[in-house]
Amino acid sequence: TTGILSKIGDIRILLFFTSHANAGENLEELLKARDRCLSPPIQMSDAGTTNRPGKEPVTESLCLTHGRRGFIRAYRAAKKACTYVILKLQEVYKIEAQAKRLKLTPEERLKLHQEKSGPVMAELKAWFDCQIETKQVESNSALGEAIEYMRNHWPGLTAFFRVPGAPLTNDELEQAFKNVKIHLKNALFYKTLFGARVGDMMM
Repeated sequence: TTGILSKIGDIRILLFFTSHANAGENLEELLKARDRCLSPPIQMSDAGTTNRPGKEPVTESLCLTHGRRGFIRAYRAAKKACTYVILKLQEVYKIEAQAKRLKLTPEERLKLHQEKSGPVMAELKAWFDCQIETKQVESNSALGEAIEYMRNHWPGLTAFFRVPGAPLTNDELEQAFKNVKIHLKNALFYKTLFGARVGDMMM
């Protein structure tokens, strides 16, 4: 099941696609119907390659929460390092909350993140590079994998302070996706595609 939350101003449209196609293929079909005169939409997702909509143009923005989860998973093995990263990211989330509270325009929000989040993220990037390049952290450890995820996907993870309107996280869609995740467990027991389709319609 693919979930797509489309936002234009205060308008929210939530779509679900259930089929053998992956998220990128479903998004590609949707974007083919989009007016070619419009600028490419901002796509917010995790860094999975199956989320990419083929040759359809998008501005990539990756979910910071997905990057943060790696440090949550590695916490027991590297408490001090993970705490440092989590607290730094917390500063960025607080800045985002401030932007929402003040109801800033996309341009005003962008400026706020550039001024306040930019230095925090630059400090994190320097720390990540130092940990790997000076071999203070093994790349194949839980902490190393979390750091490498951030380093490998840095442009997408930091789109929120370069692209007006780029979201910080994919949390809003994930909250709407909770019922679907429950349904997915039940879907393991369907015997036919017709039965699965009926279940999807009921969902």
